[in-house]
Amino acid sequence: MCKDHGHGYRIYAYLKEIGLTKIQAIKIISNLLEIDSGDAKRLVYNSKAWSDVSISDDEYQSDILKLIRKVR
Repeated sequence: MCKDHGHGYRIYAYLKEIGLTKIQAIKIISNLLEIDSGDAKRLVYNSKAWSDVSISDDEYQSDILKLIRKVR
């Protein structure tokens, strides 16, 4: 997994504080650290700053998968 080059929590927290979406934060981290979007997604998703959003995203995704299974 890609490291965040020591930039860490403050950058992720700042991006969230100014109202960016997780997708916007991922794009900025990707450009800032010159890494691919998959690595940037992992960094943002696993950061403490975005952990509350990641938990709700996981729950939402789980609910969607349950609905898809019911439809099949």
